[in-house]
Amino acid sequence: MLALSARALGAQAGPASPGAACAPAASAAAPGPISLPIELANNHIYVTVCAGSRPLWFLLDSGAGVSLLDLGTAESLGIPLGDRVEARGAGPRSTRGARLTGFAVHLPQDTGLSVEIPAAIALDGLTPYEGRQPQGILGYDFITRRVLQIDYHGRRLVLHDPATFRYGGPGVRVPLRLVGNFPHLGAELVLADGGRVTADFVLDLGSSLAVALTRPLVDAHGLRRRVGPTIERPAGRGAGGTARSEIGRVAALTIGGARIAAPLVYLYGDSAGVFSVTTHFEGNIGGEVLRRFTVYLDYARQEAILEPGPNHDEPFEADMSGAVFISDSAGAGLRVAFVTAGTPAAEAGLAPADLVLAVDGRAAADLGVGAVRALMRQAGTIVALTVRRDGRDRVVRLTLRRLV
Repeated sequence: MLALSARALGAQAGPASPGAACAPAASAAAPGPISLPIELANNHIYVTVCAGSRPLWFLLDSGAGVSLLDLGTAESLGIPLGDRVEARGAGPRSTRGARLTGFAVHLPQDTGLSVEIPAAIALDGLTPYEGRQPQGILGYDFITRRVLQIDYHGRRLVLHDPATFRYGGPGVRVPLRLVGNFPHLGAELVLADGGRVTADFVLDLGSSLAVALTRPLVDAHGLRRRVGPTIERPAGRGAGGTARSEIGRVAALTIGGARIAAPLVYLYGDSAGVFSVTTHFEGNIGGEVLRRFTVYLDYARQEAILEPGPNHDEPFEADMSGAVFISDSAGAGLRVAFVTAGTPAAEAGLAPADLVLAVDGRAAADLGVGAVRALMRQAGTIVALTVRRDGRDRVVRLTLRRLV
């Protein structure tokens, strides 16, 4: 979830760079459905777009009310920057940005589909958590132009003409309400105590999490005592930095006729940006749920369609180490950013700022942060980390166990 404020501020899963060739923008959109390859990292969808002849990696984000360019990328392209702006999302702070005028991107596969980018914001804070640098975000102003068919399993994005699109598959149709450029839907949490909580959610392609709940919803229904066990740790990285939450599990999530068993839920409290104070929505349904479906977004008909994928019944697993790892290109490894007390990482003596050089004998930099996070979700596995602290190397062994 990303909100842009116009007020002045007083003034590796996948390849490392986009691979598609860029042709000049055209005046007319390509006919018929257009199929684009996508890359996935941390449940985020990366699409190649073109700024003139230069290909760029953009995140596809239904939780962004407008499309945005990374501020550092704007500076490297020599794009003139206008008035300063700020953006807020998950996390306690805002991030700096600037207005843009006359800058647009287009798709290499559909050179007639051009999207003007109204602002640039700093996205470099996402890089250590993503393992790559997002160079921009495709938001509402892109999504509303086509019917989007997002095939997570096949790693394809298909763009359909809204005027001719017809769906005849087995998916569940879910009504959407577009509020302030964000797609809202009703969904129900089924709790372990038998209770049910119906809430207003944003369908958020830009969230890597499963189900994120705002503080007002959590407090109103006493969810901290009704969802357990939980573990507190940083959970979610947005324009405002890293937000902390309590992570637990509910019995089920139902979205229309679609039922998702035992998803993870993130219970936000203080210092989580919009998730701490908003009354405009009560939660987000993010990529860890959505990747279990082929998702259709049809803003013209105000409808989403969820078609179960091959991994629909895959269990939801959280980190089992108790550590948060981020990429550290300067240190040629992964950096420990956070350790939760009473977890395997803490018991093994890991500490924030430790540099992980190798995992089970393989260079951590070669594995990448995404592969290491996936490895840390395998209960009963013993993982050997080669760790550097104060210039000295040692091997630390973690015995992973389910924490939620």
